[in-house]
Amino acid sequence: MLALILMIGPLNLTITHPGVYTFLFTLALSFVSKETRLNQEKLVRFLHSAGRGCCTVATACSVAGIIIGTVTGTGLSCRLSSILVEAGWNSCWSSP
Repeated sequence: MLALILMIGPLNLTITHPGVYTFLFTLALSFVSKETRLNQEKLVRFLHSAGRGCCTVATACSVAGIIIGTVTGTGLSCRLSSILVEAGWNSCWSSP
């Protein structure tokens, strides 16, 4: 699976392609053993838990996007960066 993920660089693929290929490879690999084979019940449980996991990640990403958009849109990011640069400049020259 690591080889599938590493296809991003040499083949100039987006992050989506190796992710889909890795998912399909894992799905095909699950049919090798009878214990890991997906039946309808396991597939429904898998999709349900994957959906719940995606909702958590999507919520965190949307909140981060709202915060970044607000800070950038209001001009607060320029003020914060200038304050940090000034504080760093003063501490750099004031240390012995």
